[in-house]
Amino acid sequence: MWLVSMGAVSDDLPFQLKSGSYVLGRSSKCDIVLRDSSITRRHARIVVRRDGTIEVTDLGSRNGVFVNDELVESAIVTQGDRIRLGTITCRIAARPQQPLQKAECECDEVPTLPCPPQNEQEENAQVRLTAKKQAIAELLAKGYRQDRIAEIRGISFHTAHNHIREMYVAFKVTNLAEFLAKYHALKAARREKGK
Repeated sequence: MWLVSMGAVSDDLPFQLKSGSYVLGRSSKCDIVLRDSSITRRHARIVVRRDGTIEVTDLGSRNGVFVNDELVESAIVTQGDRIRLGTITCRIAARPQQPLQKAECECDEVPTLPCPPQNEQEENAQVRLTAKKQAIAELLAKGYRQDRIAEIRGISFHTAHNHIREMYVAFKVTNLAEFLAKYHALKAARREKGK
């Protein structure tokens, strides 16, 4: 099983859940680091037992742990269950590439398109990036991490993180590799269109 997220909340996600105990939180000492202001330093623990049972436990966080929109102190979760830590929604998935859909996370961050695209190239062409997001995307393409991007752009880590998360949502991806593939395809299509 895997823990997957909606957007760019962590370089650690998607995360393969093998037997063991994993602490999730904002602290760099956590097993799964979630860089978001709604997350406490040590927010929750996920325990995967040898029999495959997965349990999530709130570690006294300020914004709580929700499983399928129900506030819990501790709960057993299975494939398809949604786990919300603060404002971050994750899901237990069989594969790492299963992104969350708007209906599954009930968040306002997912933009809607005016009409459904006919193919991926057309879908990518509809994505519009602001100048700030374009600059951040270029730095991501050059291999810079979020903390270095924040430093280069003169913005907070949280602001850089939010820009990246919004781009992941706009491109409908869940990780950096998927984002870069779609971003480079978009750039190539726009260059070709400009000829």
